[in-house]
Amino acid sequence: MLATARMVFAIAAKHGTTVHHADIPQAFLQENVSRPIFVTTPKGVSVKSHILDAFRKQNPRGKVCFRLIKSLYGLASSPHLFSKMLNNVLVMLGMQRSRTDCTLYTYLDKTTGKWCILTAFVDDLLITGNDDEFKLKLSSLGLEQT
Repeated sequence: MLATARMVFAIAAKHGTTVHHADIPQAFLQENVSRPIFVTTPKGVSVKSHILDAFRKQNPRGKVCFRLIKSLYGLASSPHLFSKMLNNVLVMLGMQRSRTDCTLYTYLDKTTGKWCILTAFVDDLLITGNDDEFKLKLSSLGLEQT
């Protein structure tokens, strides 16, 4: 990632474009889990007794667990699920993922010569390019830009 970020900054400096940083809020909480994952009630979380009684009737061993619908921070599959979702969105917008660096995406409008480069590291994005309309599309994804 560091080498890719340096490359993005170098390209921006060469072409005189600005580099925007964007953070995706609650990135790992947005994607649906792809397989059943069950968790026990975390310490400090209270559940109303009538709900627990209903669970205990279904499970005579007394263990209460919940099936996750959305991904959580701390799950081993969370980064993969988020990366898959981000890739799908960026490809849908017309970006191409690099074959050699899966964190690097490029966009080129051959008719106008406008371009955009994006690199992703976990839930942080670096964006540069001379296509302001395309950068506006990216910002409409609910990204917090700094």
